[in-house]
Amino acid sequence: MQKNNETIELFDQANAEINKLFWLATCIESSELKGFLQELEKDAWEDMLPEVANNEFFDEYQHDDELSQLLIEMDKLGFIAEVTIAECDGFTFNDEDEVTTGSIHPGIRHIRYVYAETSEELIEKAIKVGEEEYEKDITRFKKKNSIPQ
Repeated sequence: MQKNNETIELFDQANAEINKLFWLATCIESSELKGFLQELEKDAWEDMLPEVANNEFFDEYQHDDELSQLLIEMDKLGFIAEVTIAECDGFTFNDEDEVTTGSIHPGIRHIRYVYAETSEELIEKAIKVGEEEYEKDITRFKKKNSIPQ
């Protein structure tokens, strides 16, 4: 298990923050959670919990505002987090195509949602989506500036 200061460093390196966090086992009937679940787009569900999003009754549960009940039935009582990641651009690259510099825009954020059974898994997944968004930013920058990939 990581210490808190190690976790801060990992999140800082990934330019990631957890904006919202729900521990489902402790707040499954919360009106705030229910509203949050209802507002999630289908693609966010597919990214976060594909087995829930692809459940044959997902649309019915969503229509009835009972997505928390579906999570209970599917034994998903861990953590759901809204992770925001600072957008990066203005990259420069060395001869090996490695990033040497870039700009971080903390006010412009990507939003991703993760589900994890434990706090350790939550940290790993949040860091992973931070790294994925960083790689996407590099790809977008290269495409926008006609830099070979």
